[in-house]
Amino acid sequence: MNSVASIAQEMISRLAWTSVQAALLIGALWLITRQLPRLPAATRSLLWWLLGVQLLLGLALPTPVALPLLSPAPAAVPAATAAASFVAPSEHRITALNSSANAAPSSMADASPAPTIATATPVTHDAATGLRWQLMVLSLWLAGVLVQLVIATRQWRQARAVVRASQPLDDPALQTACADQAQIMGLRRCPSLRVSDAIHSPQVSGLLRPTVLLPARQNLTAEESALALAHELTHLRRGDLWMGWIPAVAQRLFFFHPLVSWAMREYALQREAACDAQVVHQHDAPPQAYGRLLLRLGVAHPLHAGLAGASPTFRNLKRRLAMLQHEAQASSSRAPGWLLVALVAMAGVLPYRVTEAAADTGALASTPAPAAATSAPSAVFAPVAATPATPVTPVTPSTPSTPATPVTRPASKQGGLTPPPVPAVPPVPAVPTPPAPPAVGETHAHHVDIDTENGARNGFALFADNGDTIIMNGTDRDIQAASRQRKGNESLLWLRRGEQAYVIRDNATIARARAVYAPMTELSRQQGQLSGEQGRLAGEQGGIAARQGAAASRMGDMASRQAQLESQRAELESQRAVLQSAPGTTDAQLRQLDNQMRSLDGQIRSLAERQKTVDDDREFARQQAELERQQAELERRQHALEERQRAVGAQTDQQMESLLNEAIAKGVAQRIGQR
Repeated sequence: MNSVASIAQEMISRLAWTSVQAALLIGALWLITRQLPRLPAATRSLLWWLLGVQLLLGLALPTPVALPLLSPAPAAVPAATAAASFVAPSEHRITALNSSANAAPSSMADASPAPTIATATPVTHDAATGLRWQLMVLSLWLAGVLVQLVIATRQWRQARAVVRASQPLDDPALQTACADQAQIMGLRRCPSLRVSDAIHSPQVSGLLRPTVLLPARQNLTAEESALALAHELTHLRRGDLWMGWIPAVAQRLFFFHPLVSWAMREYALQREAACDAQVVHQHDAPPQAYGRLLLRLGVAHPLHAGLAGASPTFRNLKRRLAMLQHEAQASSSRAPGWLLVALVAMAGVLPYRVTEAAADTGALASTPAPAAATSAPSAVFAPVAATPATPVTPVTPSTPSTPATPVTRPASKQGGLTPPPVPAVPPVPAVPTPPAPPAVGETHAHHVDIDTENGARNGFALFADNGDTIIMNGTDRDIQAASRQRKGNESLLWLRRGEQAYVIRDNATIARARAVYAPMTELSRQQGQLSGEQGRLAGEQGGIAARQGAAASRMGDMASRQAQLESQRAELESQRAVLQSAPGTTDAQLRQLDNQMRSLDGQIRSLAERQKTVDDDREFARQQAELERQQAELERRQHALEERQRAVGAQTDQQMESLLNEAIAKGVAQRIGQR
């Protein structure tokens, strides 16, 4: 059972620490990519790939790197020194079964130490509960991993079924182009080309025997087919099929981590963008032409065991088009990118654990040993030469009230000192949650201030202004006792000193008490106004966030519509090229296609103008900045108000204490007995 508990604790610890470190690494990578927008997509892809390495190493490595960031524990005092300088009082001595403290008093333990008896430590209720929780969490994680394994197996079988159902490509020109490009890229062998009806975009799959699948219903031109084929071969040249296993396995193991799923999507996007940039660079293709190819491919989901040239979502497609423009303007130097990858790999990939800092042992090493520890054993039993007339009285069990003088035990066979038994530390009792204060009858007061504290030494309750003001401090019993003394809406001041309670019905004393609490009442009113303003700002910030979300949704809809229009225009352009080269085509047919393309161009320009209008978030930024300025001002006022409340509260407590003491001295306070 202990081995199972240790395994569960170790696995949960690794999962927790690795998840926290992954969240920090994801934040660092997001900040790097945000601050360096011209960073090449290949470098970005490799940075996000390192996250998968960090996740797997966090689970696999048994000895993580220690970060001594916590304060060190206080140095232990040597046993002999502790025995010579400290004797626990009797009320703090904790004894246990089978311990030497039960056999004899501490004085007898010093004179003749009892043998040590090893006893088994029983498992407490809290430890058993913690073990059950650890086993439950580990079981849930293993069940989730098993579900992920079943899903991955089913997806792999579906992908293999698609490959088996595909047909060989019978296009000699495309076969020749594939062989030439594979030789130029340095591939050891050219992948097989096949055609499938189950896919909508060119894809590549297969680790040992890679296969490029082409859609049977995709009518691409020769130039577009060459670019699409180059994209898939670039995946093989980069080793994406092999490297993709690390992020895939990491995502399966950390299925519960939402940031990991988001980061793996970023890795897939940057991987596709890196292939796009490499194809454009190697084939000297204009980014606009390659962008039209991406629009032609549209949105399609790849095989679960392969990589596709199409984008899985319209948002992904839009980001790839934007990154294609950035890659065209980026610098060709890769040295800074590789340096950044090396720094991230060294600083963020290895698993870390936060540990205590090493204690400074120099002071302990330089401290001289106590005299009792360095004296000879025979000197302990020597008679006292200064008082020969008075014999040395040995300590006997009949005088347990006399505290025994610390005596150094003889050295053991190993040359050390036998330390005294360490008293057990009593468990700290759990602090119960204080109950809610009881209701104070049927009241319609405008100002109510009730502050309860269990175990309060004193208490008082003030009913003033014909019941319009109620101020109470003390325990729950104080509130109930004060409420019982009040008759109707009369003004009343009830107070308690220790176990003795008093009631004051003198209007002058009650008025003075009300005046003492007037500043606190005013500060409470200001606090309420400040809370209302903070709530208003929170509502306005929520409204801005909702408008930004609506604008983002409209942007997504317009981007989707623009992608559809671009795809339709590309279809018309392809049809026009076919008709123009076909015999018997009339000018009227070509003009009809030209008119349709001009109409689509107008719609695309209109959508682009609308996107500029929606995408202009300067007004949102201005409103957000104004709200942040107001929020900062409210925080400053809140801090100042808290400082005033502390100062006025201390002054109010002092004045109220003086007032109550004066009322007791003058006899105005009527004694009503103990609570």
